[in-house]
Amino acid sequence: MALSAADSSGNIVTQTSTVRTNIPTGTTESLTVGANKVVDTKGDTFKVFVRVAKDDKSIAGRSVTLNVNDPIGTGVTVSQGTAVTNSDGVATFDLTLENGANVNQATLESGIRLTATTTTAENVKLEQNYIVAVDTSTIESYQLIASSDKPTLTTGGDQTQASFIVTDNNGGILTGVPVQLSIENLESSGAALTTSSTVVSDSSGRVDVGVLLAANSINARLNHSVVINAKIVTPQYDIDGTVNMQVREQKSLSLSAIGTTLTLTASEKNLKDNSTTSLSSTLTDGTGLAIANAKVELIDTDGNLIASDATATTDSEGKASFTVNESDLSFDSNGNLRVFVRAVGERELTTQRSTSSIDLVKVSQAGISFIDIEDVYDVNMAQNINIQIRTNSVAEANALIGKLLEVQTTIGTFANNDVISTQAITAANIQGNIITVPVVLNSALAGTAVLQATVLGEMNNGQLKYQTTVDTRFRATTPAKILFQAVRSVITPGSSTELVATVKDKNDVPVEGQTVVFSRASDSSAGRLSAATAITDSKGQARVVYLANASSPINGVTLNARLLNDPNNIGSKSTTITVSKDAVYTTLTFANKISSDDIYYTVRGSISVMDGSGRAVPNQKVSIKSYATQYAQGRVCLLDSTVTYQAADIKEKDENGQDITTTPEPKVFSEKSPIFLQSEWINTEDLNYNYTLDQDEDIDKNVDANGNIIIGNKQLDPINPVAIIGGTVSEDGYTFITDDEGRADFEIRYPLRYSNWVKVRFDASTFVNGSENTQSINYQLLSEVNDSSISETSLVTPWIDNASPFGTGGATCVNNMSVSVDANSTNAYPRGNTTVRLSPYQPSYAVSINGVGPNTQSQGYNSYIVDFNQAFELGATLGIVSNGAGFTRTIKVE
Repeated sequence: MALSAADSSGNIVTQTSTVRTNIPTGTTESLTVGANKVVDTKGDTFKVFVRVAKDDKSIAGRSVTLNVNDPIGTGVTVSQGTAVTNSDGVATFDLTLENGANVNQATLESGIRLTATTTTAENVKLEQNYIVAVDTSTIESYQLIASSDKPTLTTGGDQTQASFIVTDNNGGILTGVPVQLSIENLESSGAALTTSSTVVSDSSGRVDVGVLLAANSINARLNHSVVINAKIVTPQYDIDGTVNMQVREQKSLSLSAIGTTLTLTASEKNLKDNSTTSLSSTLTDGTGLAIANAKVELIDTDGNLIASDATATTDSEGKASFTVNESDLSFDSNGNLRVFVRAVGERELTTQRSTSSIDLVKVSQAGISFIDIEDVYDVNMAQNINIQIRTNSVAEANALIGKLLEVQTTIGTFANNDVISTQAITAANIQGNIITVPVVLNSALAGTAVLQATVLGEMNNGQLKYQTTVDTRFRATTPAKILFQAVRSVITPGSSTELVATVKDKNDVPVEGQTVVFSRASDSSAGRLSAATAITDSKGQARVVYLANASSPINGVTLNARLLNDPNNIGSKSTTITVSKDAVYTTLTFANKISSDDIYYTVRGSISVMDGSGRAVPNQKVSIKSYATQYAQGRVCLLDSTVTYQAADIKEKDENGQDITTTPEPKVFSEKSPIFLQSEWINTEDLNYNYTLDQDEDIDKNVDANGNIIIGNKQLDPINPVAIIGGTVSEDGYTFITDDEGRADFEIRYPLRYSNWVKVRFDASTFVNGSENTQSINYQLLSEVNDSSISETSLVTPWIDNASPFGTGGATCVNNMSVSVDANSTNAYPRGNTTVRLSPYQPSYAVSINGVGPNTQSQGYNSYIVDFNQAFELGATLGIVSNGAGFTRTIKVE
């Protein structure tokens, strides 16, 4: 080695030296570790091999030690911790994994960590770490599947059966798993379990639990939710042996406790200055019994008390009375106060607000009101309703002559057979400073109708001057028929099914408030009913549960249902149930993808048949039928839309601490896209599903070229456009046969032009021991998104004239839409402004954003303009309806 150096004068001197290094005295031995298999975490034995070598040559007779890094958490032990290498330099160890309660699944999932140690010939400790792979598919993972015999409980006392099935991630059942059960908010729910709080899954992986709803508190008797929580908990050990309970899986089952009704009436709704009115409420539970000693309150639409003394307590008949003075009430700008009644449970744990309201009117205040609206009307009877407009003077009243009064309803139609009535105010409507405009409303449907009256174009400070909203209710009152059925006609011993009695009038309108009596006519299963009576709800349905005991012959259980009061002599209706261990069930499903050949769409479907324990049933015959149940009218339009979004100014401080304001650049986004202007779903004309247009069934509505509504078109709407094809069928060429996995696959095919506009019901049925089980599913015929495209300025779709095959229903396209959001428009409107322009102009537009209606409407050049006194955020939903057909769009700028 040469070394060089320089002196201060820059002269370099070089000298050669010799350096000698010492050879290290460490080791060149090595350890190599391996295992003979991937270990099953359910319990397994395996071998680990440790080879000792030097310069790749085996070392025999060497002692090797093998340790498990976490023997408690993995459950792994070594039979003998020390072994001697053989002639190949390999030491063999036998290990065992026992899956006990101490095993930490998370630790085991990452593998079994081992350490092999030996001492070399040079007395150096040699160590090697190794991880044995485990089969992660065998690591216990839990899933809980929840179900119940019925989704609702009747307030006033009821019960049902709930089930939780324990499976692994692959759907296989797990037996012997402890499941912890609890009821959420126990005090307010008023519910109890019929089992202990911990139940072990049975041989079918099931945990069955009865749920009882008591009637011992006001909280329990008001409408509320009953939530049953189930969770699987296993112990987890720390390194020091401390045990912690780990929640591995949890599931909640929510049941609705319903049936309690809360009504409100008023002795006088039109209040003069300083006058008083008496209001009365009635509170009854789902069994029709009065709820006494309950606190009730009169509240406005925001949930606030209408007056400081607007509270009372129900008496033994569930009634409460209030007396309020006009001077204590706060009316809106039109002199209206919408009043609801609210019932409050113990410690205010549960509350229930009435579904309907009454409208109090301050007659001395200028404004608009429904002056004589009733709480309840009968269906199929024309009702006269008056809208009153109160002005400050005769001159103001006369100035409204010729202005348009628009009235809208959510149920029923007006005299023009439409949900919107628009008529001009005339001199005949005026008496002094009061304007009274009558409308006629009729409904064939039962339910709550929300009515809105507006004088179009009359503004005050940027808002509609005359606008009000009330609600009323239509009901059927005269029962004419009872339909009675069991939700499941074949059940297994110990299980249950819901019984549903539906009461309707002569026009098939549901009749609510009727008491139905249930009984067992014959019962070889020796089962029981959850209740003897139930009251029909707004759907006309009364429900109880039948709980089976032992097996029965086919149709061995006969159940009856009748009206408690039956003036029309409807009589008793019966249904039968089979309690059998051989019960089978079907499920029906369709794929989420469709295929097309330019003429038809094709969708794959499958029927699965299972026995009472959830196991697949092979070689089972199953049939499927299809019925067109509903159709829609409308058209597909090409919408050219533009969104301009001006974000709010950004206020901040500069480096000198001075306030600065930055206005973001406005974002503009334009696109052309197809939109569906679709009507509400219309029920089929083929009410008896005989595929024939019978007499009096041709009732569909169409619009001719002049805009006139035409009833009937001499054809059955809708036809059933679906063909069921493919699959493995039996000798009859009709029924399918399930394969080894208990499934029968098939396809449905339908023409492109019927997609999106038709709903079809499919019934899959199978038989066992002469009893039938049917699974039904309602399916909207889908279309392929890519089949609708834009070619320059034209829209290309699978539908003729881009319209429903059942007519447009009067739907008119929206060609252009612009949305302008300005968060900086805060002078007139502190929360900014949003403007929507639609063209071509139509007077029947109804526009909303996130469910909020506009503050003003106006007309531009062939355009309809609405303004909102707030700047909506990006992502808000814009809804547009015209002539009963509508669409929604998301406000976005990308």
